[in-house]
Amino acid sequence: MKIAVIGSPGSGKTYLANQLANALCLPLYSLDSLYFQDNWEEPTWQDWSTRHDNLLTHPSWVIEGNNLPTLKNRVAASDIVVLLNLPPWLCCLRILRRWVRYRNHPRPGMLEGCTEKLDLPFLKRAWKYRTLYLPVCFETASAK
Repeated sequence: MKIAVIGSPGSGKTYLANQLANALCLPLYSLDSLYFQDNWEEPTWQDWSTRHDNLLTHPSWVIEGNNLPTLKNRVAASDIVVLLNLPPWLCCLRILRRWVRYRNHPRPGMLEGCTEKLDLPFLKRAWKYRTLYLPVCFETASAK
């Protein structure tokens, strides 16, 4: 079984994906922890798309995360797509809570040097997820 969990930052993707992976005994992959290198360094597009698409060839998985440039391939390879659509105010509140909890160190699963950060563009992305990104997710999922 292959399950993709997508949604706004702060929507609970990681929590739900952990619950699903544990309940169904499936391997769990978090796109944030696979994408970002030490100190939030980003990989080249070629390296990232190759690593991402290699994950999709595994016989079963739960993959959580947005990463819109790779969403089409992830959705196409999935048996189930779970889209979390929570109110923007709740997502932003959860982001703030996560930042307070992990602000001086990396959250679980992230590499050293990837200390939790908070900035206005990130909060705006969560706030505008329904209008800017959700339509892309729906379009991609419905094309399957």
